[in-house]
Amino acid sequence: MVLLFLVLYYVYPLKFVFTLLFHAVMGVEGINLGWHEASVLMRLYALGFASVFFLFVLLYRHAYRLRRELQLNPAEVEATRFEIRENVVMTLIGLLSFMVALRSPEWAGWVYALIGPVLWIHGSIYGKRIRMLGEKIAAEKS
Repeated sequence: MVLLFLVLYYVYPLKFVFTLLFHAVMGVEGINLGWHEASVLMRLYALGFASVFFLFVLLYRHAYRLRRELQLNPAEVEATRFEIRENVVMTLIGLLSFMVALRSPEWAGWVYALIGPVLWIHGSIYGKRIRMLGEKIAAEKS
């Protein structure tokens, strides 16, 4: 229920941002936002973004705590830890965007461009561990 609420909270500012962007790209006279309105809009979007991914952090952390009851193998445990770290990174990017929106709302959206490079670095470092553990488990079974 909380996830549904957060997604709805997050999607409305996203729709508004994309509507403004679409109007700007197409040259349609749209809504002109002042500095304060743009700052509030980008802060709402950033809070929604960070909240959704923080909820995923909590869900994966709960699964990690129940790893014995769920009978997770070492590769699954490492994958759960990977997802926790990845969602923490996404939460931090949302919070960084929030901080940027306080001073410069026109740049707050550009913070999300960090997602690709940061997650690529994270995946290339920690993804190898998960693959190696999975291969080790598969070799032990055969």
